[in-house]
Amino acid sequence: MEEFLMLFQLVIDQLRRGQSEIQEQILVNYVFSILLISEEVFTKERPTLRVANEIKLIKNFKYLFNKELNRRQSVKFFCNQMNVSLSTLDRAFRKYENSSAKKWINTRLIEEIEIELKRLDMSIGEIAFKFGFSEVTNFTKFYKGQTGITPKQFRSE
Repeated sequence: MEEFLMLFQLVIDQLRRGQSEIQEQILVNYVFSILLISEEVFTKERPTLRVANEIKLIKNFKYLFNKELNRRQSVKFFCNQMNVSLSTLDRAFRKYENSSAKKWINTRLIEEIEIELKRLDMSIGEIAFKFGFSEVTNFTKFYKGQTGITPKQFRSE
């Protein structure tokens, strides 16, 4: 039940941020997690479709990542938390997400960073520190490596 409340609060928070191009993907991830959790809860009461273990693994990974969003944890960290190998996690991601876990993390992080960059109430340095970067230069290199432009260029567009 606690997971439901947390996910619904994340959905509410996301909707309050205002519309953006990446908001739809973020909301889809939250709703997907809500559906998976509800299936687990109601499986005890009546038979439902079986969810592949890989989908449950992905759900758990996304849940853990969202909890640690501002701490910039590695994929290995999450594998250790879930007691699975990196190859098992990546195999599940390739099968259901057409991506690797690391690429998903980077895409998800960029989505959140861009939301903050659009808001203009925090400096680029503050945003960098918010997302676990100890140096603004590392943040800028990461962002530019993922998007092809710097955070400052994104903001000015």
